[in-house]
Amino acid sequence: MTEYSEVIHPIPRRQSPILRKRLPSLFNRLRASSSFSRQRSALNLELKPAPQPRGNRTSEGDLLRLRQGKRRSFAFNNFLGSFCRCAFRHRHTDIILGEVLRSFPLRVWDFVKPPPPLPGRRPLNRAQRRLIRVTAIVLALGASAWGVYAYIASAPDRAAGHYQQGMSLLGPGDFQGAAAEFTKAIRIIPEYADAYLGRGKARQAVGQNETALADFEKAISINPTLDVAFVSRGMLRSSRGDSQQALADFTRSIELHPTAEAYYQRGLTRQILGQAPSAVDDFNRAIDRDPGAPFSYRARAKAKRDLGDLAGARKDQETAERLEKAQ
Repeated sequence: MTEYSEVIHPIPRRQSPILRKRLPSLFNRLRASSSFSRQRSALNLELKPAPQPRGNRTSEGDLLRLRQGKRRSFAFNNFLGSFCRCAFRHRHTDIILGEVLRSFPLRVWDFVKPPPPLPGRRPLNRAQRRLIRVTAIVLALGASAWGVYAYIASAPDRAAGHYQQGMSLLGPGDFQGAAAEFTKAIRIIPEYADAYLGRGKARQAVGQNETALADFEKAISINPTLDVAFVSRGMLRSSRGDSQQALADFTRSIELHPTAEAYYQRGLTRQILGQAPSAVDDFNRAIDRDPGAPFSYRARAKAKRDLGDLAGARKDQETAERLEKAQ
């Protein structure tokens, strides 16, 4: 015997006048939808016979659970239809609201359900793997080359930063720290003449005259037009008693760029060598370039005193004292 599911009365096709007036568009859309068609097909006079199990694939327990599930769904539909007919007094309102209540959770689930799994990818062949490896190697080499280029291109800025830091430490008297900063600048740019000059001054201040002289000579060899390096080397040579070479350094500095410091140092060296007239001339030029330096007036006063110009020496001495009080 073929088992049949429960039999219910069919839904009449005639619509009520009130529903036709108030809900024509909604009812027509629901009739056109596939979900409404499924609802109408489920509510026919007599359902199709239940499929017979094929062999031992479907057990009697599975058939029993299937029939119980259908009974529950039909019972819920009957209850919902009775409730809607009593509440709204329309014949087809139960179908409409049942479809709406049924479709809302489905729409929510369609919105929040996870995406379907991606289809399986075919494994890459040998040529594709080689292309990926070569591309990765090229990109890595390009990034490394760009990093090296950027590091090398920033060398002047980094060296200048260490040089400025060394000069800022040289003024307050931190000669060891200044020498360390100048050394860092030299490591970045080995041909940094100003860094050699600054390190020579720092080493001279702490009594390292030999290494300071080597730094001055290195600075001059890198930049023969660096007049300040000639002045610094001349002062170091003069302090060691080598007045002739010191005089040559001061003269070379004046030839490159005449400054008050160079004239003052050469005047002192000439005064040591007994060349008082030439020393007075150098002091005059130094005072012309820097009238506010009291040490130049004192040096010229001593040179004038050696020449026997006591009045001029006294006047320069008073001027030096007045400038020192003003400072």
